[in-house]
Amino acid sequence: MTNPPMDPPPPSAPPTQEPVRAATALVVVTALLLLGSVLTEVAGAIVDPSQAYAMLGTVANVVIVVVALAALAVLLGLGIAALVLAILVTVRGSGKLRIGAVMIIIGSLLGLAVSFTVTGDISQMPDAAVAAGNAFALMERVVDVLRGLVMLAGVVVVILGISEVRRKGAARA
Repeated sequence: MTNPPMDPPPPSAPPTQEPVRAATALVVVTALLLLGSVLTEVAGAIVDPSQAYAMLGTVANVVIVVVALAALAVLLGLGIAALVLAILVTVRGSGKLRIGAVMIIIGSLLGLAVSFTVTGDISQMPDAAVAAGNAFALMERVVDVLRGLVMLAGVVVVILGISEVRRKGAARA
């Protein structure tokens, strides 16, 4: 009994079938997500937590909390949109589009998979626990920076993939 001949692997999708619109949306959404993440980090560093409760109950504090929650909701929506678009581009795209989308997925999931948190009153902890807490805080920052860099590199690769697909489409026309 002989096996039927195997079909050759399918060629890469023609430029007209590549998900260029989804890839473009992925670039825009991911860039907005990264920009929003950087802005929230900067805003968090500017605000002095020791003074945050000085105006507790004032209108300014309520407005700040509402704006912060709205920004958090927007960033959450952008993160979900970026992940969904990256999955779509990974499934339908090829070449650099797929590689860049996978990098964005890895960056998105890196923030979910790796997290370090130390809770409690630091003044009541022994010095070794404070040092460990500081080390964990530093590792969390390093992971956040690595996550941002991987996502930024993914955006660059997707942009290169989009330009490659457009060049191929122009060459065929």
